[in-house]
Amino acid sequence: MSAEEKLTRNPPADCTDDVCPINFTSQQSTEDTDKKNSGAIASDDPILSKISLYDCNGNTVPTSEVENKIIGFYVGASWCPPCRLFAPRLCAFLEDNRSSFAVIHVSLDHSESAFEEYTYAKPWYNIQYDSPIRESLVREWKVSTIPALLIYNPMTHQMVTSWGRTAVMKNPEGCLEEWKQNRHGV
Repeated sequence: MSAEEKLTRNPPADCTDDVCPINFTSQQSTEDTDKKNSGAIASDDPILSKISLYDCNGNTVPTSEVENKIIGFYVGASWCPPCRLFAPRLCAFLEDNRSSFAVIHVSLDHSESAFEEYTYAKPWYNIQYDSPIRESLVREWKVSTIPALLIYNPMTHQMVTSWGRTAVMKNPEGCLEEWKQNRHGV
């Protein structure tokens, strides 16, 4: 059994039934890293201008596909049991609301093969596995546990809420309309 398989089957001991903590350890300090190469996001830049999107088959998707929809940035990983439990609910929610909602997956998988396996046949868009923007987004948004679903309104260029996961679980019929009004949706 590979280390990746062990991690998938035996989640980190500090995972709970609801979340898994995350911790980034970067080899370069942010002061020493060129902003453009690191994927850092200037606060006045629309998020969609900094990312490239891909479908589950690795095909490039223009950001115009999502620029008029409420976007859920789903931060998750295949090694996280709560992520594996939440993903089917998120997929169903996405299928029910595809005309006005999109999901962009920000993977925290430890390998590209785990990322590809986890995203295979999922209805969401992905940020490329080797893109440095993934870590920049997670750091900037101060994501400390996964799964996380951060709701973004590209029309106003504002993060609406970090409570997207809770809203999908507790208020699936009403949260999208609340997000359109820049409310948390729970």
